Formats: sequence, C-alpha cells, structure tokens
Amino acid sequence: MSEAVLVDADDVGAAEAALSAAYSEMRLVAGSDRPGRRTRVFRTRIGPLTLDDAEFSFHVTADMDPSDDILLTRVRAGVLGGSLPGRPAERHTAGGVLAFGGRRGERIIGDIDGAHYDVVALDRRLLAAVAHGGDGEEPVDLTSLSPHSEDANRHLFDVLSHVRREVASNPHAASSPLVTGPLMRYLAGCVLAAFPHTAELPSTVESAGRGVLERALAYIDDHADADISMADVAAAARVTPQSLHAAFTCQLNCTPREYLRKARLHGAHRDLVAGDPTTVTVADVASRWGFGVVDAFGVLYRSRYGVSPETTLAR
Repeated sequence: MSEAVLVDADDVGAAEAALSAAYSEMRLVAGSDRPGRRTRVFRTRIGPLTLDDAEFSFHVTADMDPSDDILLTRVRAGVLGGSLPGRPAERHTAGGVLAFGGRRGERIIGDIDGAHYDVVALDRRLLAAVAHGGDGEEPVDLTSLSPHSEDANRHLFDVLSHVRREVASNPHAASSPLVTGPLMRYLAGCVLAAFPHTAELPSTVESAGRGVLERALAYIDDHADADISMADVAAAARVTPQSLHAAFTCQLNCTPREYLRKARLHGAHRDLVAGDPTTVTVADVASRWGFGVVDAFGVLYRSRYGVSPETTLAR
C-alpha cells in the first residue's frame, strides 16, 4: 500500500501546520505535559477519496475551520470525541465511528486522547446525490456526531474496515474507477443509513416547524440542572409532547428524556473536572444534576466517559 506522510513529528506546532494544510485551518492544544507527544498521519488515495491513518500519542483538542468534506472516522484505539454546538460532548473508544463536519459551515471540535483512527474525507455533495437520486438537489447535513444505533455503528465500522483492508491495500482496486466510483456511492449510502440527517424529515416534524428542535435543545441546556418535565420542554418548544418526541427521535435518534440525561451528565462532568476534591463530593455533584442515587450515577458516568466520577474529581 503506497502512503504519503502528512506529518510525523514530536512538535505540536509542526503537527498543527501540517494538518491545517491537509484539512482546514486548525488549532491544536495539548492537554497534558506528559512526554512522547508524537503525531503521525499517513495518507492513502483511493481514486478521489483520501484515507488517512492518524495516531496521537497524547491528549489534544482540535479546533478546526469548517470543512468542505465530511470527515468520517473509525476509532482503532484510544479515545476520540468531539461536540456539536448546543450538544453534550461525546467520547468514543475503539470500535466507534464519528462524522466530523457533518453540518455545513460549523467549526469542528475534536477531543483526541491517545487515539489511533482512520479518516475518510467524503464529499458532502455525494450525500445529496445519493439521497435525492441526482445532482444539484437540496444539500444534506448530518445532524449527529455518531450513528443512531449500535447496529448502524457496527455496520459502518465494518464497511470502513473493508475499505482499508480490501480496497486501499490493493493498487489495482484503489486506482480503478470501476471500483472507486460505486464504492463512493455505497459509502455515502451507508453514511445516510447510519446517521440521522436532514433528508429524512417526516411530515409530523416538518409541520411542527424547523425551530422546534432548536427551542427544545436551548431550553434543556439552560435548565438541565433544574427539575423540569417533558411537558415543560414541549411548552418551551411550542409543540405537543408527541411532536416533541417525534422531532427528537427523527433528527437526533434519541428521546427528549435521553437528551436531558446526556445534558445533565455533561454538566456533572464539567463540575467534577473543575471541582476541588477537598471540598466537593461526587454525591454533591450528582444531586445537583438530578441524580438521586450515587451508584446509578456512577454507572451512567462510567459508561459515558470511560472512568468513574471519583477518578475525574481526583484529577
């Protein structure tokens, strides 16, 4: 397999410059002073597609200008995450798939912690062509950083594994338009099947108006630490609870209650990171964010962030 070296450096500034040239202008901020800050990114071309093998040996956050492409990532080791405006941050371990730059014009925020992952740059215009059966149609945005279900994630992870192992590693396949053309459309179709997106809005959600989700998300984010009900959220969004539920399940593939729980976990995570372990307890933080049972909070927190809340507070 023929690879081009995008960056292989110990210096964060050199990595930032090289990756800004390869993707969009970005800023990298190292999250710790531990030694061995190695960044390696190797690029393979598959017809018009690029497949990058990226590895960061340290913790770094990336703030990147909007991308012309959707950056589809397959996590092979470590932790990779990010956030969308108005949404709780996400962190995914090996086996996860994320789509950065899914919404046009939005900055890309990434959280890379000792991660090894693949990146496929997918032309977003291809999503519209596949979704609408032709070119020049309404653009399609992805409305989530991660797939809508474990099955969808697993399927897309396997598809990306096939692209790397069976196509990118074979010079004949990687350079043949008869292979790469259908492959690109197939990959776009798999992405549309795996992620919630703007091309599939049922009439119940359209009739409620495009601002329903924005109003609901803003209300939840502003009141996540308060005792609110789904009726309160629906009233703030100016729709019935049934229409609210439909908007969330269609566009975010989660229920309003599930989103509220994620927002509260995110708030608790922030407080634990900023808290002084000599004066703050996990029970205090859990109670503030509506988790009455500390053990249950610990299970949810570990599932979301990969460590216990006690560990986060101690750091």
